[in-house]
Formats: sequence, structure tokens, C-alpha cells
Amino acid sequence: MPHALATKYFIPGIFLLSLGIGNILVGEYKCSQYSEVLAEISAQDELKNHIAGEISSPFRKLKMSSPAQDKLNQKIKSTKERISFYQMVKLGGALFVMLSTLCLAAAYLMYYRHKNNPIANEIFTSFKIR
Repeated sequence: MPHALATKYFIPGIFLLSLGIGNILVGEYKCSQYSEVLAEISAQDELKNHIAGEISSPFRKLKMSSPAQDKLNQKIKSTKERISFYQMVKLGGALFVMLSTLCLAAAYLMYYRHKNNPIANEIFTSFKIR
């Protein structure tokens, strides 16, 4: 029955590993996409600020920048929030990979413990694992 004990940790380990790698890949891809979008939006913002700086009348500056600038600031804020979200997705993926490593290590040790491997037996007795 050593395979049943090892499977108890092996299947979740493989599941967590695939989920973690998927989260890391998707998070990295989306972060790079939104970083490009943020760079484009920031370039537009800099261009508008440069044009607004050339206008001498304060009233014309206020009239020109108010609704358009608010919309642009909202896009920048939204894009930064999405980047933060996908950074959290990457962090969660890294956590899943670490947990999968623990599960796979436990499965490996359980499998070899029941094959009377002295190293695995020593690890289990030092941690008092049955």
C-alpha cells in the first residue's frame, strides 16, 4: 500500500504545480501587456501636457484639460490597478509552486520510506511522521 500513501500527496502536488505555473505564465503575460498599455497612455499624457504648456491662457488650459485629462487619469489608474492584480496572480502562482514542492517531497519520502530506504526512514523518524 505504499503507492496509496504517496498518491495522497502526489496528486495534489502535481495539481498545485500545474496551477502555479499557469498563474505565473498568465500573470507575466498580462503584466507585460498592461505595461505596454501604460507606456502608451503615459506618452499621450506627456504629449497633452506639453501642448497645454504652450498655451498661455490659464482659462484655455483649464478648458482643454478638464474632461480629457480626467478620462486619461482614470485610464492610467485602471491600468495600474490591473498590473497590481496580475502581480498578485504571479505571487499566488509562486506560492502554489512552493506548496507543490512540499507535497511532492512528502510523496517522494513516503514512497521510498515504504521501500525500506534508510534515508527516508531517518527523515520520518526525526520529524516523528508516521
